Amino acid sequence: MLVLGIASTFVTVIDVFSGKYLREFQNIRSFRNKSLYMIEDSMTIEKTHGRNAALGDQERFDIIGYLNSNGNYIKINASDPNFLDLSLKSQPLLKSKLSGDFFIKTNNQNYYKEIYRGLYFSLFLKCFFFIVISCLITSLTKYLRNRKYIL
Repeated sequence: MLVLGIASTFVTVIDVFSGKYLREFQNIRSFRNKSLYMIEDSMTIEKTHGRNAALGDQERFDIIGYLNSNGNYIKINASDPNFLDLSLKSQPLLKSKLSGDFFIKTNNQNYYKEIYRGLYFSLFLKCFFFIVISCLITSLTKYLRNRKYIL
């Protein structure tokens, strides 16, 4: 419970200060209606690299390249080599019109399930943050009331 409270506080504070608070709702809405809220794009792959080679975790990696539409530099978490064809020099992408986030366009439904799990877990942590705050306020209020009668 303590770890969840710390994680939810950490995630919520970072997202508030980075301007990404509740962006998950926009991404879920985009995935539910891809034809309306998603734009197809592609990126020229410059390189791929593992995320944690020290632990031998070669399953998780990032792809780095440039968008074909405007030439911007982009880095995407591919997480599993089965989600894309590494023999291609150009990787098809989906861009959310609502949030501006990029996702790999693939026929592998496990990728989209993984994205949904991440989005819902992030929303869970942000909701749990309010439970933590309300518990802290309640505990502080009870403490101050009891403290008042001690003095």
